[in-house]
Amino acid sequence: MTATAIGSTTKLKVRQLLGQFLALPAIRDAYGYFCFPRIANGFRDIFTTFEAAEKAIPQSAKTGYDTALAHKSRRQTFNQLNPSDRPLLPHLNRALAESQRVFDLGGSIGQGYYTYQNHVQYPPHLQWQVGEVSSAVAAGTQFAQEKGATNLSFTTQPEAADGADVFITCGALQYIQPSLAEIIAPLGEKPRHLFIARVPFYDGPEYFTLQSILASKRPYKLAAICPYKIQNRDRFIGDLEALGYELVESWKNDRICVIPFHPQRFVNGYHSFYFRRGDA
Repeated sequence: MTATAIGSTTKLKVRQLLGQFLALPAIRDAYGYFCFPRIANGFRDIFTTFEAAEKAIPQSAKTGYDTALAHKSRRQTFNQLNPSDRPLLPHLNRALAESQRVFDLGGSIGQGYYTYQNHVQYPPHLQWQVGEVSSAVAAGTQFAQEKGATNLSFTTQPEAADGADVFITCGALQYIQPSLAEIIAPLGEKPRHLFIARVPFYDGPEYFTLQSILASKRPYKLAAICPYKIQNRDRFIGDLEALGYELVESWKNDRICVIPFHPQRFVNGYHSFYFRRGDA
């Protein structure tokens, strides 16, 4: 046997032993109890439904993004552009030129409103509404008053997107139980433009996991544990096309999602899209 063959055999045995070690129930339990709650953006376990993931969250932990701690840090980064959002700016600039109303799903305290105005032209009298959980609505409303942003408002009702010219959602769909198509389908007047950014996809069937959100590292403080949705990209696109939208452009973000002990559920990229209504 050659040295190369011996090396390959040794590596295979090491991987097998490592796999067997990680498969031990005690190792998984130790990760779930000690490591997961102490990792910023850590992930744990696989679930077939949002409800099952939510039930698996310890009663002692805050659940979901509807907590003031989850939005506190947004004040320090309220106008910082995520580099992966740059490709949407030319499309957004053109869409806003003929628009008067924007609905921003999951926009926290108004991150998109404050950020994009530094990079695109807002038309006169533009109304920007953020659809969020109640804690973000309260925090965002107060912050908008401090900033004098009179054309920025907040709501907890996603159906308020009815009649909006532009629909934006950035880094939020993974935390929302219904699909985007299910949110848009019942609207009487559907938005003409859809901007969707930073959503995790993979090639298999949709699943849910749990994500830990740290409010701070020093001192350590856990803000919440959230159900986290991983979708199938082809189905996501197909469902929106069935509503009459056309995919104009999509791009992949350099970000991954690793679910410990579940290598087959690995997410090798987050994706962003610009859709336009076919009759727009």
